[in-house]
Amino acid sequence: MNTSSLHIDNLSFAKKAEQLEGRLDIAACPRLLEVLQSHVPKKHQDAAQASSVINFKLQGQVDGQGRSFILTEIDAQISTYCQRCLEPLSLAFKLSYRYLIAETDNQEQGGLALDDSDEYDLQDPDKSMDVAALVEDVS
Repeated sequence: MNTSSLHIDNLSFAKKAEQLEGRLDIAACPRLLEVLQSHVPKKHQDAAQASSVINFKLQGQVDGQGRSFILTEIDAQISTYCQRCLEPLSLAFKLSYRYLIAETDNQEQGGLALDDSDEYDLQDPDKSMDVAALVEDVS
């Protein structure tokens, strides 16, 4: 599966409690790649890029109040260089985020202000949400 061009209807995905797992090469994440390459000597950039991958899992959810969420879990292995000793450095990290799929124009839903929660971030409903962009944002 080419996850770099994968798009989903995020609201439908959440409401149907769908699940998607995949692997994303760092090359599919231009913003993250640019930051990483700025810390890697030019002669080692290809090797660092080749050994950096992001595994992800998206899980749709609907809570007891009928709100639609996408849980995003990231398990990544990123290769870069230590800025202090200039030796190769492998960074492993696991991240988890929850996204509430709701119109951000309407900042109130069910009497609660949507942007006041630390438990989730907001995503507008999108019939063609770019999965690679979401994974890159989390990373």
